[in-house]
Amino acid sequence: MTTSCNLDLDKYPFDEQTCFIEFVNVQYTREEVDIVIAQDTIDTSFFTKNYGWELLETTANVNYFLTENENYPRVVFTLKLKRRPSFFVINDIFPTVALSLLNCFVFIVPLDSGEKISFGISVLLALAVFLSNTSTKLPHATDGTPALTKYLGILFANSIIAVIITIINFRLHRYVNDHSKENINNKPQPTPAASTNVQHEDNINKMEEKDPYYTNSSYITIPERMLMYTEMLGFILITGTWCAITAWFFIHVNS
Repeated sequence: MTTSCNLDLDKYPFDEQTCFIEFVNVQYTREEVDIVIAQDTIDTSFFTKNYGWELLETTANVNYFLTENENYPRVVFTLKLKRRPSFFVINDIFPTVALSLLNCFVFIVPLDSGEKISFGISVLLALAVFLSNTSTKLPHATDGTPALTKYLGILFANSIIAVIITIINFRLHRYVNDHSKENINNKPQPTPAASTNVQHEDNINKMEEKDPYYTNSSYITIPERMLMYTEMLGFILITGTWCAITAWFFIHVNS
């Protein structure tokens, strides 16, 4: 005998399922044949343990299928099952979460090393491969979307945003370097010691006229400020998103 069960996959792979098996005697009414059960649980003496599922509890009860004229006896067996998540956690969830965590360290790699963008893209491609393998193992839910699917999708989007921010930072870094070389080449000649202060102020005024991004208060150009801010905000954004969505997922599936 083969039967099916409607699954609620919202908390996959930490889900618990309740399945019902019903037997109805449609040939004889309650007055002709009545069904009496010896116990209110299912005998599991011949039950074979399954490595994918754990049988938590069973129940058995008799009720009646009502029609307009007759009552037919019906036996309902209930099985409460819990999925064993260790295989999915070790092989799918843990590698994906660990790879997505590496996105936070993209902003720690120095821009001068030249490996910042390649590091971010390598993490993105590796994450895409793991997501593809994980999605093939996900059962197809009839209603709604599993929380794991939402979680993995947000992690992938987070990785894409990290790569985009890294590319912007690299472009700003190149601009700052090129601009610094121009400033060094156009640096005013040294002046006599007697007129150092006056000449210094004149040099600053010339630099401000020549370079609209030059700030004499802190000697940091606007692109340099933007580079520092995008690095800092990118790290906060990617790390905060990773922490928040990871905490939400594990709290949701264990609630």
